[in-house]
Amino acid sequence: MHLKSILLSSFLATSLTSAYHILVTDQNSKTVRAWDRNDASWNGDNIFWSWTAEGGPWPWTAAKWLNIDEVKIRKTASLGWVALVTTSAGKVGMIDINTNRDTNIDNVLWQATLDGNPHSIERIPNVGAIVVASSDSNDLTVYAPEDPNDVNNLGKIKKIGTYEVEFAHGVLWDPTLEVLWALGRNILKKFAVAGEGPDLTLVEIDSYPLQARENDSYDGNLNGHDLQPSYADDDVLMVTHTRAGFKFHKSTGKWEEVISLTKLKSLVQAPDGEYIWIRGDKGDMGQRVSFSNSPAYPDFPPEMASTARGWDDAKFYKARIYTPDFY
Repeated sequence: MHLKSILLSSFLATSLTSAYHILVTDQNSKTVRAWDRNDASWNGDNIFWSWTAEGGPWPWTAAKWLNIDEVKIRKTASLGWVALVTTSAGKVGMIDINTNRDTNIDNVLWQATLDGNPHSIERIPNVGAIVVASSDSNDLTVYAPEDPNDVNNLGKIKKIGTYEVEFAHGVLWDPTLEVLWALGRNILKKFAVAGEGPDLTLVEIDSYPLQARENDSYDGNLNGHDLQPSYADDDVLMVTHTRAGFKFHKSTGKWEEVISLTKLKSLVQAPDGEYIWIRGDKGDMGQRVSFSNSPAYPDFPPEMASTARGWDDAKFYKARIYTPDFY
């Protein structure tokens, strides 16, 4: 590894021990950017890390990366930390984040193009497989190494199959249970991962109907939207759907409502218990990332907007904690 990469990796690791950074996908600026949670405001001068699909020798390729809707940080054995991204225009990829703070299309290590409106991506550790959830095609697409003994060869990761999940919007690997969770319309599914390489398969082992919010007369579909871990409790998944945000308790299969707001684009709980969320507003996108130390019911008060980060022309979609850890 180059010295610059070693220094940056060391900086990333040590900086996260005292505070954490938040990744935000912004469809207006066509970027993923990370800021310190504790910065009083977020602006161009204090960006911790960023990625955009601009750059490269073929400018028209940027159009295939429009409308970034997902980002996750993951750790690999051979490449160190990477970012996983999906876009509604069809591109999904893995990005090298070790060598530069400002990255672009040249830092994409692996990519694929899907029809079907990709909305979420996950990497299954040890076997090197990648799973993409797409809402329009109602499925999970699985990519895996051609050679199970060469999982780090990104040039030989190929599509090996799809699995039906209606309105698939979220996918998350669970290292505690060693299962893959997938979120769709009216349902949260749990899959076991069997085999490796081209023989890898997903085996559905359970499913849980999404829960309507309390005292809600809405009788339409509950379209699952975001699926994240709680970094404060490894028994909890954070789930949003059409009408509200919930904690899902894995050990009991029970739902606990935490935010009764519609249009929640993302919801996560930090290690200190703080809730971080984006709610769609203008054009169904969010203009602020909001924070609260405790869930408020039935609604978060309007004055809480003063503690939020963002700006009026933002088109925020997802907020993530900048860490490769799952819990």
